[in-house]
Amino acid sequence: MEIYDVQRAVSDARWFAPEWITSDSVTTPTEKADIWSFGLLCLEVFTGKDPYHGHSDIYVPVLLTQGTHPDHPGSMAIGLTPEMWDIMKSCWQFDPVLRPSMSEIQSTMRDMLPLPRRGGESFLVSHQRVLILISTCSSSTVYHKY
Repeated sequence: MEIYDVQRAVSDARWFAPEWITSDSVTTPTEKADIWSFGLLCLEVFTGKDPYHGHSDIYVPVLLTQGTHPDHPGSMAIGLTPEMWDIMKSCWQFDPVLRPSMSEIQSTMRDMLPLPRRGGESFLVSHQRVLILISTCSSSTVYHKY
């Protein structure tokens, strides 16, 4: 592995689920790992900063092995409601089995948050970024950050 690849992998760890760091048996992406990453993506949308932004790239894997998820960003998070913070924390359950599915997240968001809608899509706008939740035919959810 080249040095560039190692540096990129360490930097990308900010969006990894803990099992990617702590388990030798996890070799392919899983929905539950994506759920952890989705919670971090939401944090990025609300703060405009990378997850674990106050920590060096090399220290993030250590935090993940300790089961540490990001702290509440306080006033840095523009538009972050307590309900959305609860959804994000549910994504960061250390045990992947305890994390919600994307359909559960989408349902909770529809029920709890006044999300703007456009053509069947729900979306969040914060910090001049947009997070769009798109329902797909298989009842899962695809998310994009713009």
